[in-house]
Amino acid sequence: MLKAGFIIRPAQYEEWLANIVLVLKKITKAVRVCVDYRNLNIATPKDEYQMSMADMLIDDAAHNKILSFMDGNARYNQIMIAEADVHKTVFRCPGAKGSFKYIVMPFGLKNAGTTYQRAMNAIFHDMIEHTLEVYIDDMVIKSQEQEVHIEDLRKDFIRMRQHELKMNPKKRAFSVQAGNFLGFLFHQRGIEVDKNKAKAIINAPVPRNKKELQSLLENINFLRRFIAN
Repeated sequence: MLKAGFIIRPAQYEEWLANIVLVLKKITKAVRVCVDYRNLNIATPKDEYQMSMADMLIDDAAHNKILSFMDGNARYNQIMIAEADVHKTVFRCPGAKGSFKYIVMPFGLKNAGTTYQRAMNAIFHDMIEHTLEVYIDDMVIKSQEQEVHIEDLRKDFIRMRQHELKMNPKKRAFSVQAGNFLGFLFHQRGIEVDKNKAKAIINAPVPRNKKELQSLLENINFLRRFIAN
């Protein structure tokens, strides 16, 4: 990140300091290096920006014949932090490597999701609900005809280029009749539950505390439209 020149830079004598923690990824069990921003998040006022309602996005995107799916590349890192706030993101590396601060928005900040959604809504304000839907870093371009879809994609790419918005080349599908979006399988007949999403809930361990119970209920609630009664 330091060599990239636009993600972090060295820090000295800062008033804020966070530690690095290691977290296991849920599915692959691979180790992810994260910064523990809990203290900063406690001191940060909550951004009350209205997030897009997933159910409405799903309904708006369903029943289209031609679909393209894209995913933001290193999503939050595409948002620059105001210079006056950069010092708040300082984190300490183990050993003699020193301390560094982010100049782009890192993962783990309290309002990162709402900040990114606000940016996407501003960039695609005239396209949302018409030719595309976007939920944080997940995007679907929707059309009824192939020729129209190509033109919709062209306009989308022009807009992304204007704002230097980058997408993950490994997580995209263009001009398909079915695909996954927000945990659902989309096709022109409607939507279905992603089997992996349902399997994850079925195989979830019994909640041991209030936080784990809330997490399980949130996952179940996300699929409530497919659950009878």
